[in-house]
Amino acid sequence: MALEPDADGQHWKAGAASTEMPWAGSFIRGVYSPQSRQSPLQFGIDAYCVQEGEGKDLERLRNTRQLSAEIALAPWGQAKLGRLVEE
Repeated sequence: MALEPDADGQHWKAGAASTEMPWAGSFIRGVYSPQSRQSPLQFGIDAYCVQEGEGKDLERLRNTRQLSAEIALAPWGQAKLGRLVEE
């Protein structure tokens, strides 16, 4: 999936999905799984372990759009969730 800069200039958002690797630009490699109705695209960054007792605070920040994920991308599109950042 191609990645495009968000209007705020700090974040990136999903662009066009494709079965081909793009020739230029940033992208994240995922797997399409039509059996998963809730999330048919999987990128391997959907889980993050936190200290016991911190989960509710992070969910609140996520739900109010005050939490970002710092993700490292390899040149071939593989993603690794680095850390969560409170904004």
